[in-house]
Amino acid sequence: EFLDRARAARAPNLEPANVRTCERQNPVASLYARFTEEEHAAAIARLLTPPGMKAGVSVVFQTVGALRAACPGSSGDWYFTGRYPTPGGYRVLRRALENHLSRRSGRTY
Repeated sequence: EFLDRARAARAPNLEPANVRTCERQNPVASLYARFTEEEHAAAIARLLTPPGMKAGVSVVFQTVGALRAACPGSSGDWYFTGRYPTPGGYRVLRRALENHLSRRSGRTY
């Protein structure tokens, strides 16, 4: 359901033609914000569970809030929040999104 909702919620600003509109904007952040951390974890678990597997698979991770509390003063949460510290991070993100939407494979950097 998470992946179906994600595909259905794809906003116009996620389309490849508009990906380059803002240098320091994360075009997928609004999509991820529509789902709870529990929904993200459940979707990842479904993607990682092999077909026919009878055992339950759960994904457990530390929240960004807990990461910030554990590492006060660190700005290293950009990897998890999508708030990249440089314009280059946003360029790679947008290129990866454009490649995904165009179904192109290969490295984005």
